[in-house]
Amino acid sequence: MLFLRFFKIFFTKFLPYMSSTHLIEKEILNVVEMPIESIKKISKNQILIAHRNKAVCLYQLSENPTSGPSICLKAYKHKSLVSDVCYADAGEKILSVSNQSLCVFDKDTKEASEFKGHKLPIVSVAINKDNNKIVTGSQDGTFVVWNTNGEQKEKLGSGEFGHSGWINIVEFVPESAETLATASEDGSVKIWNLETNELLKTFIDGHYVNVEKLAEQKQKVKANTELAVKAMCFSNDGSLMAYGGRNGKVYIINLSNNEALQIFDVPDRITALASGETQPMIAVAIPNKILLWNIIENEIVAEYALNTKNEVYCYSMVFSGDELIVGFTNGKVLRLEIMRK
Repeated sequence: MLFLRFFKIFFTKFLPYMSSTHLIEKEILNVVEMPIESIKKISKNQILIAHRNKAVCLYQLSENPTSGPSICLKAYKHKSLVSDVCYADAGEKILSVSNQSLCVFDKDTKEASEFKGHKLPIVSVAINKDNNKIVTGSQDGTFVVWNTNGEQKEKLGSGEFGHSGWINIVEFVPESAETLATASEDGSVKIWNLETNELLKTFIDGHYVNVEKLAEQKQKVKANTELAVKAMCFSNDGSLMAYGGRNGKVYIINLSNNEALQIFDVPDRITALASGETQPMIAVAIPNKILLWNIIENEIVAEYALNTKNEVYCYSMVFSGDELIVGFTNGKVLRLEIMRK
C-alpha cells in the first residue's frame, strides 16, 4: 500500500492548488484499418501494437509530434489475427498470441518460433518480471505456463477450483515472479501461485470468495456471464487490483486484505482499464469514451469522447508517464496527454 499512501500524502498537501484535469490530444496514429487488440509499452519512446491485420507493429513515438510523427519501425507478420502481445526484456523477445499459437519473435532479426498448447484460440499472454515464465490464457478455459524455450510446463485453470468460461486476461501481479491473476468470462478473477500451482484467491462481483470452503459444503461457484471480466490492471507496487467488464462496474481491490477499496459505476460496459504510472488514476474505456478516475478524489476527473456516429471500442490502453496511449477498433491509436489546469 506504499503506492496509495504516498499519493494520499502528496495530494492532501497539493490538491488545493490544483484544479481541473483534461485529456488533450497529442497525436493520432493511423496504424491499420482493422481493430487494435493490444498495446504494450517497451520504453518511454517505444510501444508494441497488435492488431487484427495479422501483425504486431513496433512504433517509435515522437517526443514532439508537431515537428515529426511517430513511425512504425518494424512489423512482425503472423498467419492470423493477433490477440495480444508482450515484451521480454531479457533477450529482447516479442511474445504474441495468434489463433492457437504462442509466437516468439527476435525484436531485431524478426526470426520467429511458434508453439502450440491450447485447444481453442489464445486471447492473452504475459511474462513475469524475471523473464523466465510465460503464461497464455485461452478460450478453452485454461492457462498454460511455458519456459522461455517454448516448452509447456503446466496447464492450469480448469478443474474444481478453476474457471468455467473463457480466460480473457492473464497478468502477473507486479513485483512478483510467481503470482498470476486470471480473469474470465465466468465473472471471476483468480490469483494463483505458480511456484506451487495453487489457487490463492477468487473474487466475484468485488467480493472475496472462499471456493475451498464452498467445496467442503458441497457448493459450487456459479458462472455469471453478466459479470464477465473484460479488463484488469494493477497499481505499480501490486497492492491494488482493478477489474471490470460487462456489468459496467469497476472494482478496486486491496490485495493485502482482499477487500474492495472502491467500487464505482460507469455508463456502459467496460472494455479496457489502465493504471497510472505517475498519478493515482485508472483509465476506463467504454464505447466511444475514455474516462479518468482519480483514486484519491474518488471520482471521474476527466473524459475524452470520440467524435463519431459509429460505435468504437478500445480493447487496450497503456500509460506512459503523464500520457495515455489508447488503441481503437477503427485501427487508430490515440496519444492523450493528462493536463491539470
